[in-house]
Amino acid sequence: MLTNIVRVSTFNSTATGIILPCQFEKSNEDTNFYIVISSLHLLWNNGIDKERILENVEDYIMLDIFDPNYNRIEYSIEDVFVGDSLLKEDDVFAILVGIKNFTLTLNHNISFEEPLPKQRVETYGFPGIITGETIDKISLCGELELLSNFKNAVLTYRITDDYHHYSDLKDYQILEGLSGSPVFTENNTLIGINQSIPYLENEGNPFKNIYFITLKHVMNYLRESGCIIYEQLGTALKIRWIMGTPISGEDLSILVIGGSGAGKSTFIKSFALNNDQINSSGDGQTTRTEIEYKLTRYQKKPKVEVTFYSKDDFYKTDCQAKCDSSSEKDS
Repeated sequence: MLTNIVRVSTFNSTATGIILPCQFEKSNEDTNFYIVISSLHLLWNNGIDKERILENVEDYIMLDIFDPNYNRIEYSIEDVFVGDSLLKEDDVFAILVGIKNFTLTLNHNISFEEPLPKQRVETYGFPGIITGETIDKISLCGELELLSNFKNAVLTYRITDDYHHYSDLKDYQILEGLSGSPVFTENNTLIGINQSIPYLENEGNPFKNIYFITLKHVMNYLRESGCIIYEQLGTALKIRWIMGTPISGEDLSILVIGGSGAGKSTFIKSFALNNDQINSSGDGQTTRTEIEYKLTRYQKKPKVEVTFYSKDDFYKTDCQAKCDSSSEKDS
């Protein structure tokens, strides 16, 4: 059984969310923290005002978190992120929850790689027909469509399973609760969450298409919004909730010293999110350069300033810098 899904409910709607381990400044031995991510339109469809949600989220949103034996787990809501973006690819909100004296075992991998057309996928969640104390889930298989939108942030797959188990219910009544459900490829590899299901006028979905947001975009959107920072470790994610955490006013400067070709640039690059776009390492190519890296939690428009010197100008500049440094020490 997959335990990394949560039922997310408002007073008249139900959706699904994914739950992932999350570090938090209040972490201690008794409490484990997790981030729950689901579809933002669940809130807007109910006409709930953002400010009212932020004031008291427990009055508007209820989570059902289950252990492997389908028992509900008690939790506390520590914080909530609701963004202002109206873009389809940003249709997510996040809740930070704490669970005391219990550790969820989340049996899945993650991938930021773009999936292949016609690749088999599976979604797993709480259908819209679920009400009351019923906790049954539905699992549907599908395959990815050839077309992708929004710069690969939103992709489409087509359901290949037959989900018409209830002849008197329309498609939207069965599928609406799958918004926010995880999308997996083989080996329980999480690649995204469901965003929406397109319906025709009769509230049917004859093409059985579902839009989903890639996990990579979800993580980057939450990071760029100041909600989290994260690190991808192979097939795992390390997430830390930073929203509301004060940023230290002091800048930390670090001098990296080593011989030519010792790996200084490679080491420094490992701290940068877009390090694959910085071609500054290998064969001692930065030996005769002076580089200052300025790292921040998030830089909306990263930039590079480059100054080229002739051999004589470089020598003069380097000597002047050393002389200035020596004068400061003597004084």
